[in-house]
Amino acid sequence: MKFGGDTTATPRTRSSARTPSDYTFDDSKTTLLTGDSYLDFLLGFATSFSQANANPINHYVNNNISVYAMDNWRASNRLSVQIGLRFDALPHVWERNNQVSNFEPSLYQPALVPTFNADGSFASNSAGLSTNSIGTFYLNGIAIAGQNGVRAG
Repeated sequence: MKFGGDTTATPRTRSSARTPSDYTFDDSKTTLLTGDSYLDFLLGFATSFSQANANPINHYVNNNISVYAMDNWRASNRLSVQIGLRFDALPHVWERNNQVSNFEPSLYQPALVPTFNADGSFASNSAGLSTNSIGTFYLNGIAIAGQNGVRAG
């Protein structure tokens, strides 16, 4: 009879490979441009450009635990049976700095339905908006790790 097991802690640091950026091609700006936003796009004449100045870095950790037991049984010289059992525990991956979130239906409040401007943006007096150092977000029903009783990680 053989027994065994293994534990593995796998840290992984990930940075966004793509930095969000925004190009604008605007008909109303005619200085040194063609005056046609589609033609400006084809020629690469952007009216404006913006790009994030930092990529978020996430530190994910995954802890795996496994155990096994196995045995060989020889019924005769020509027949042997090998039997075994293995268990692999694969718990969820967690993030060290709580930089993860998820939609949690039980946290959603129908009274906090947002209102929108004609251009599709959130109205500034819209219910359910939260502002932080990055910007303003609609977080109705969003569980953020390590906050408001939500488990860290």
